[in-house]
Amino acid sequence: PCPGGGRRTPAPGAPRRSRSRSGSGSRSRSCSRDRSGSGKGRRPRSRSRGGGGGGRRGPRRRASGGGRSRSGGGGGRRRRESRASPKEAVAALPGSSAVGSTAVPGASPNLGAASAAAGWFGGYGGYGWGYGQPYYPPHHAAHAGACGWHPAAAVAAATPYAYRDYAQEKPQAYQAFLQYVRPGTHGFEITLSDGMCRDHHVADLLLCLESWFYREVGNPKVGGHPWRLGCLNLSRNGLTDESVVRVLTRLKELDVRSRRLLFDGNLTHKLGVVALTEYVWGCQEAIAEVGLADSSIEVNAALGDEDPISSLLRCLYNHACYPFKAVGEQKGDKQETLVTPVLIRLGGNFITEGQRIVDNIAEKVGSKHARFCETPDPYVSESGQEFLAACVQGLHRQRRPA
Repeated sequence: PCPGGGRRTPAPGAPRRSRSRSGSGSRSRSCSRDRSGSGKGRRPRSRSRGGGGGGRRGPRRRASGGGRSRSGGGGGRRRRESRASPKEAVAALPGSSAVGSTAVPGASPNLGAASAAAGWFGGYGGYGWGYGQPYYPPHHAAHAGACGWHPAAAVAAATPYAYRDYAQEKPQAYQAFLQYVRPGTHGFEITLSDGMCRDHHVADLLLCLESWFYREVGNPKVGGHPWRLGCLNLSRNGLTDESVVRVLTRLKELDVRSRRLLFDGNLTHKLGVVALTEYVWGCQEAIAEVGLADSSIEVNAALGDEDPISSLLRCLYNHACYPFKAVGEQKGDKQETLVTPVLIRLGGNFITEGQRIVDNIAEKVGSKHARFCETPDPYVSESGQEFLAACVQGLHRQRRPA
């Protein structure tokens, strides 16, 4: 009703609207439609009690306004929430970055399109060279020669299981194992070389190793202390490729961080090198020495970089823990950086034109980002921008296939 007692007649063709009396000057959304949302029927009356200074006031306005609408919740006005498109929703996921029009989960934010395509989809093992800056493949990568933890393996590693105390099951075997465990400079060293660990001993070795860690260090998920070894030496045992894969796979599942892994003088082939690459990628600490000399690794470098040795080097290039860097001496305003190369022994295998492997890497990433040294001794880095520093020994000392 108007102040004069009559009704205000709207202009012909004009929509029927009422204004909110909350004082904000905005129009109420419930004015032009009924409560059922059909848009027809009786027009609801706005009953806001606010006492603001905007809008037109009718005679039913109360003098003592409480400043709050009867519908409650901040004046009774709804806000429209913006909905993201599917591409925006995928790109907004944590740990994702959109490359072109495709979102790659877990990729680095500064990853280029060419780098992502090479690192995520292409290459032996799918590592890629990063095109000038390192690209870290996600740990849940599901491509061939997967780097790092598979989701099922990660769930199995985090799930409690029935722990077998091999020291009680077979005390004689466990006591024999303890005779080859010695303290070293960088932790305990286990040396079972020269025929001390054959293929039929691998199962006992892994069970004894797990029991020893539980007894000496404890559960790493409870105490927070990771399982570390200074060296695991299984050289010259004639282990087959399957046995080498079994040892490396179990070390990765148990998250054993070994500083030196020596498998020289065994029958390690392609699968063993791939398992070693997966272990290196899943390990959170750098490895100083890898022994694969006098094995059965067959590589023809003339066919390109789709081989297990190039995949291992790409893994080291992309891994965040490599190369190992330390602070050197202070000379004037410049702080020296000491870089320790990782030692990889590959002599006595069946690698054809091994020098081409090193040359291909230097051509792709440049000498500033990759450096191959003659010795594993630390050196002073001039730029401090190396992503790969390795001492690959024995590339020119290879056997000929029979």
